[in-house]
Amino acid sequence: VQVAQIEANNAGVTLTDSNIVVTDATCCIYGQPVEVTVNYSVELILVDIITGPVNLSSTVRMLVQ
Repeated sequence: VQVAQIEANNAGVTLTDSNIVVTDATCCIYGQPVEVTVNYSVELILVDIITGPVNLSSTVRMLVQ
């Protein structure tokens, strides 16, 4: 979770623990897969097209090294 927060912060986005879901209970065992999902809500104002928050989500699956 902390690594995802650092990466987001480097991009100018502040995430809390509630924005990040690690879906493998055996997380962080060398060679095992881990899946991380980040959810974030962005306020958009595009006149006459979209107003209000837009929910963004991204998931990545990787092997622990």
